[in-house]
Amino acid sequence: MFKNLFKRSIIRTLQFEILTVFLVLIFVSSSIIVGFTYVKDSKAFDIVFHRTMNKLNELIVDRIECLLNAFKIVPEVLGGFLEIHPDLAIDDPDLVRHCLDFFLRQEKLTSLFVGRPDGNALVIVDLKFTDNPYIISPADEIPTGASFLCVEVDRSRPVGDQESWHYFSQDLKELAVFKKPLSFDPRSRAWYQGVEKTGELFWTDIYLYQLTGDSGISCAVPVYDASGKLSNVVGTDVPLIFLSQFLSSQQIGKQGRAYLCDDLGKVIVPMPENKEIEALVLKAVSLHQSETNPTKEFYIEFKNKKYLTSVHPFYLSPKIKWKMVLIDPESDLFQDILDTRKQVILISLLILMIFSIFVIYFSNRISKPIVVLSKEVDKITHLNLDSNVRVISMIKEIAMMDESVAAMRLALRSFSHYVPKDVVFELMEKGKEITLGGEKKEITILFSDIQDFSSVAERVPVETLTSLLAEYFDSLSKIILSEQGTIDKYIGDGIMAFWGAPRPLASHAGQACLAALRCQKYLLNLSQKRIEQNLPPFFTRIGINTGNAIIGNVGTLERMNYTAIGDAVNLAARLQNINKIYHTKIVIGEETYIQIRDQFLVRPLDIVEVKGKKNKTKIYELMACFEEGHDVSATSELLELADLFKRAYDCFEQGDIPSAVQQFQKILEKFPEDGPTKYYLEKFPYRS
Repeated sequence: MFKNLFKRSIIRTLQFEILTVFLVLIFVSSSIIVGFTYVKDSKAFDIVFHRTMNKLNELIVDRIECLLNAFKIVPEVLGGFLEIHPDLAIDDPDLVRHCLDFFLRQEKLTSLFVGRPDGNALVIVDLKFTDNPYIISPADEIPTGASFLCVEVDRSRPVGDQESWHYFSQDLKELAVFKKPLSFDPRSRAWYQGVEKTGELFWTDIYLYQLTGDSGISCAVPVYDASGKLSNVVGTDVPLIFLSQFLSSQQIGKQGRAYLCDDLGKVIVPMPENKEIEALVLKAVSLHQSETNPTKEFYIEFKNKKYLTSVHPFYLSPKIKWKMVLIDPESDLFQDILDTRKQVILISLLILMIFSIFVIYFSNRISKPIVVLSKEVDKITHLNLDSNVRVISMIKEIAMMDESVAAMRLALRSFSHYVPKDVVFELMEKGKEITLGGEKKEITILFSDIQDFSSVAERVPVETLTSLLAEYFDSLSKIILSEQGTIDKYIGDGIMAFWGAPRPLASHAGQACLAALRCQKYLLNLSQKRIEQNLPPFFTRIGINTGNAIIGNVGTLERMNYTAIGDAVNLAARLQNINKIYHTKIVIGEETYIQIRDQFLVRPLDIVEVKGKKNKTKIYELMACFEEGHDVSATSELLELADLFKRAYDCFEQGDIPSAVQQFQKILEKFPEDGPTKYYLEKFPYRS
């Protein structure tokens, strides 16, 4: 009896059991989620802050460096022009016209100046960038329609007329000329003195432009004559208004701003909206400099408000050490995260409440049918059928069901085997681990591209073009593969291939060059055939370069590609495009030339500065192979052309332009269709 009493006292209802279990689980889960989110968010704030502000600062610094580089390139290019033409006078129309052309090509160019040791100078100003372009002589008015002011300073002229002010229209027509007394001496300017002292590219500190009255910095480069003596200083201005507009346009949250400061924390650009911001920037720089190991990102408490701050160095030169400062209220950057955290807590509480209501409702729905069912089943027990299987349960309803079901099972023993069962399947995946990455190897890379393919595609039906491309790719691919090349990918109408990987090849440069020559030979025959069939020919340009590259799997575990990456690959792609300039078919890089010069006929083309590379590189045209018996072997005409061209190019490279032009003209008389020869004669038309 006591046993039965104890059993009844510990048995709980099904509804109570469901409520207890599920409510406890929901409450514990919600508490863990809310607590974990709160703790992790606090730590994540710092991580997100440092990463975000660091990336933003680095990005803005990179962008402003790109902006300054765009200005820096102009004097470097003009300096190269003056090295080639050392005899140009300061008022030479060719020099003036060449300088004005820069303004048409570079829309943000504000000024361009040339200063010489004798005090002569040439200064050109784009009038649309200044409201005060005649500070020296304010009595003169700018002619209507004037776009450019060209000031020529020539100390050899009579006193009183040593400055000539020329005004040009947008289409470079001269509108007016004014003679003025001498007032400008380039040798007294900071940019000239800096270059004269350092002998290299020089950035000035902030100063006032004499001609326009604007404030800004200047970039200047030296030009030396054949004896190594300074002959010219070429430079351009970067007004502070440009830097100010650039920084004002940078998006840092909704309220954040970027400021360029000097080493003491004084704001250079843009000007702060108020004194509080100026003081805040100064405090940020001071805190950054006061640290033993200064961090770049930190918090600042300023007037009861918390700010996120990032301070990065921005060195214009070894002596000009500026700082890029980012200021943003904490609520601006993290407002979404703070709102999300509140929403998570509210949603968790709301879920807890909703689930509690649902658990109460469904527990009641579950328990009541079971009780009813147990009573209904209990009626079956009245069939006088005994049961020998008992189920022990702590739940009262289950116990009641056990008694009823036991009676039912005895009555329906014949159905004891009719038991529904769930079939559980386990899916297992077995895969081989894939490793991303690769190894550094020396290879030779080839890029090809069809000349004017877009115009061909517009004139030819899609079905015909697809067929022509299929034949083109199939034939060139077979040639590349026959020379043991690896085809990396097909890029539109182009092909990227390389030699030396995955199989090592001792003569990978030679095999790449032979493949390129064979491709061009095949395309020559194919073009003649297509012309006869009234079909468009494919003229292909090829670039080849040799160098170290990373070879291996690149991508993700879901999708990857066996390919080559690195500067050597990028240069090969640039060389393919360079064919357009010199009207050639195959251009190779210097490293490729070094490895194949004894086996193939090549000629030098130029020394170029390829986009994306700081150092200039010498390029060559691949013409034929020396080995006899090939259909791409060198002919006597090619040998003669290569020899004559090399002599002319040597004169050009040594700076003897008149002799080079004279020899190029002789080449053109014998080889009137030679593209590189035409290029150099077009380059120096005034000497032809």
